[in-house]
Formats: sequence, C-alpha cells, structure tokens
Amino acid sequence: MSRTLAEIVTVAKASRDELTAAYDALNRDLGLPTGPIDPTEYLARFASQLDLPHEIEARARELVTEGRDRGLVSGRNPSGVAAACLYTAATETDYTLTQQAAAEVADVTPVTLRATYQKLRA
Repeated sequence: MSRTLAEIVTVAKASRDELTAAYDALNRDLGLPTGPIDPTEYLARFASQLDLPHEIEARARELVTEGRDRGLVSGRNPSGVAAACLYTAATETDYTLTQQAAAEVADVTPVTLRATYQKLRA
C-alpha cells in the first residue's frame, strides 16, 4: 500500500528531508526501481476516509485512466490526482464533497486539487 511522504513523516523519528535523503540513498545503493506511484493506489483509502460510495470510487478509477490517457497524470502529485478524481466523480453524481475535504485526505492544498479538477473537466 502506497503511503504519502507526509503520512510517513508523522510517525517517523526523522525529518522530511532526512527521510527523502535516506529513501534516495537506499534506492540508489540497492538499485531499486522508483517509478511514479499510480494514483489509483490511493483511491480506496481516500474514498474510505471520506466515506464515499463505491460508485464514486469506481468512477474516480475511470477518471484516473482518462487523465493518464490525456497526459494529465504525469508530473503531478499522485495523491492530489486521486483526490481530484474522487472530487470530480462526486460532483458528477451530485454527491456532497468539498474540495477542502478531498484535499485534506490527500495532504494537498485545495488549489492543487482544483488545478487537476479543472484539467479533468476540460
């Protein structure tokens, strides 16, 4: 299960910078592949934390795929993309979900969420 750096920092006995440096060193020394994290890995956990119906999570998965196909996922924070897809799916079904709530579970700002949301809607 993928975890955000912010989630790890809250339970670690190291700073964000120390964790990032250690992670990079381990990957470099061990030759581990470090590809980008797929936003779909966050959907189930975020949907659960937001108490969203399964239909919204399923639509969010479709939105991640659509976003990937349109080149909207690469270079973006994967947890932010996941939150934006959940928010988009919720708005499509008139389910009440605020940008603030979706952004908080992903540990991103509402501005970050809104930018991806607007790209998905375009």
